Amino acid sequence: MPGQERSTLCGRTISVDRATEVDWRAATCEVCWSEAKARRDAAG
Repeated sequence: MPGQERSTLCGRTISVDRATEVDWRAATCEVCWSEAKARRDAAG
């Protein structure tokens, strides 16, 4: 929900906003990207 805070995979805290049609193209930091891939591979 907009206005809530969440922790990212790299440990940063962000404020959630309403998603737009292009948010899926937002840049991801290398630490978050690496962690996301590691979690995907571990689950697979």
